[in-house]
Amino acid sequence: MSHDISTLGSAAVSLGAVAVVATLPVVIGVGAAFLSGAATVDSALALALSALDEPLVGAYSTAWLFHVAVAGLLGGTWVLGAGLVLEGLFE
Repeated sequence: MSHDISTLGSAAVSLGAVAVVATLPVVIGVGAAFLSGAATVDSALALALSALDEPLVGAYSTAWLFHVAVAGLLGGTWVLGAGLVLEGLFE
């Protein structure tokens, strides 16, 4: 039984790592685009935070891409962490 959970943990680690590796460059790239288009760092941060308030359904823009990438990054981090916990507990 513990071998099955450890295998599930290994799969979760792999899936989470892929999600993090796939979305991190997008988050960094769009964040850099926000920084380059803003007058100050504070306004770029405000733009990034307002992008997270945008709905996921509707117009597809840079704000939408940032929102989707951050959601994927956070989801991947959670799955990666859960996999590490399962691997550690049931090894």
